Amino acid sequence: MAKSDRRFNSEEYLRAYAMAKRFPAIHDSIFFAASRWASGPLGDICSSTGLLGRRFHDLLGLETRALEGSLESVNLGTRYGVYGLDNPATNILVQPSAMGKVAEWLHGLHTLVARRCLCEISEKVPLVQFAKAVAEAGVKIVALEGRLQSVKSVHPFGHADKQAQCFLQWYDVIYALRDIRVLKAKAARD
Repeated sequence: MAKSDRRFNSEEYLRAYAMAKRFPAIHDSIFFAASRWASGPLGDICSSTGLLGRRFHDLLGLETRALEGSLESVNLGTRYGVYGLDNPATNILVQPSAMGKVAEWLHGLHTLVARRCLCEISEKVPLVQFAKAVAEAGVKIVALEGRLQSVKSVHPFGHADKQAQCFLQWYDVIYALRDIRVLKAKAARD
């Protein structure tokens, strides 16, 4: 595994899931915030090894699917049984040349979960363009988790408020706590 991936793709989390169906506490904030509004199909974008999407599937019974740019992460999640027929992973890196495939993947989702990944997406695709693709795909709920803020934070889209602002043409913020934002499509009435 690449050194830069270790902290996100910890095999300790995967072993805990494989042996005892335990999920990492690092996902608690976004899972509990999004759970109130989440419905399936649910998409976990930048899903790493898939444990967050798997949690929505196992604990809430939602149909889930994942999009992850690292084939190594997809293979690792598959090896531990996180990805499979009931939580399929699509290996696509979100970038301008892949936006057509990303739009196809988004189509039909009710809920999109994006945990600490919109910074990376924004380095390749303008976040407003990505948000428009999400809205045009008909996604009704978007749950965002920004990066933890510190005095050293310099990324223009690190904070959840900055990320949410890119979606506000199509979505309203319905939940905000620390670095979590849950957005609901302006046209969604359910």
